[in-house]
Amino acid sequence: MGRFGAAFWQGVEMWEQRRPLERPKNRGDIREAPRDDTHEPPEDAAGEENRLLIDELRATVEGLQAKAEVLADALRLPGVKLWLLAKFHPDKHPQANEAERAVHTQNFQKVNAAYEIVERRQ
Repeated sequence: MGRFGAAFWQGVEMWEQRRPLERPKNRGDIREAPRDDTHEPPEDAAGEENRLLIDELRATVEGLQAKAEVLADALRLPGVKLWLLAKFHPDKHPQANEAERAVHTQNFQKVNAAYEIVERRQ
């Protein structure tokens, strides 16, 4: 799991361990009259819903991390980086017009950005 994944799960654990906020007690001031909060679900139902959402989010993140690892492994294959850089480097296409050169430049930048991410995940 990369740095982002570890920090994410640490944040989830902190969120799960938080203490519920206490409402201020009514001291007779009209401005602080008790509210009718019947529209809010009971605390245990909200807690269960939060746990389900957290579990769903955790599964989604784990799935995305697994897919990212597969893509990173493909980018790490021998010769892939050189092939991609040679394929999209603007100087490798001297016959390209201005619009084509712009597309090659953008693609070359995307390849470089992908390899920066792969290197940070190692």
